[in-house]
Amino acid sequence: MPISTRMKDFFELKEKNGEDIEKWAFYSILYKEAVQRLRQGKFTMKVGRNDTKLQGQELIADKIDDWVRSEFLKRFNRDHINYDKVWHDATLGLIYHE
Repeated sequence: MPISTRMKDFFELKEKNGEDIEKWAFYSILYKEAVQRLRQGKFTMKVGRNDTKLQGQELIADKIDDWVRSEFLKRFNRDHINYDKVWHDATLGLIYHE
């Protein structure tokens, strides 16, 4: 089964559980953009009249990415993978695609 079919099944199941898939997609886009901005060092803090670049932004981006990937795998393995066959197939497709 192609990954696109698994993802479609996954999203259909999430919608049946009452989750807003458009909101999910929007948040995932914002997450990706925020991590990219961190890697580019674009976040600043106002100090007096000056904008000061925050330190360690690339390291923070890496840590956030690592945490999200780890939590995704842990939570879906532990809580959802055995929910039902379609859920199982959809989740495995997402994990193996990654």
